Amino acid sequence: NNLTPAGAESLCASLWDYESLLYLRLDNNQLGCRGAQHLAAVLPSTRQLLLLDVGFNKIKTLGVGSLMTSVASHPALASLTLSGNRIDVQGAHAVATAVGRSATLRELELDHADLSQLGQCHIATEAVNNRQLALRRLTGFALGLVVAQV
Repeated sequence: NNLTPAGAESLCASLWDYESLLYLRLDNNQLGCRGAQHLAAVLPSTRQLLLLDVGFNKIKTLGVGSLMTSVASHPALASLTLSGNRIDVQGAHAVATAVGRSATLRELELDHADLSQLGQCHIATEAVNNRQLALRRLTGFALGLVVAQV
């Protein structure tokens, strides 16, 4: 699709109050941080969204942070794909915070995200400590190995 940040802005403008949207697959585009920020701004109005796939979109720390703020309090989001976006320690901390606050997230895909061991530990700690979390599937690193090191 080659969706750019400008295209994401247009798309997001059309999504405001589109409450019946269940799946949003935007993988393999060029959203970048600005596109992720536009998406983060509209996520609260997509109250029934179950799946968000923004894998392989060149989203870095600022964009990941914006998205995770919206993901943390989303009332329905069950599946999130961030695979293929380089997530540094700050970004991993934002993901961890969202995992720690979410009560609905069941699947989190982080394949090829270049997560450091410290980033993995942040995410694993929050996943284990969040008693409301119903996380059933995590890809990108072996959670058991990381938890054993925490």
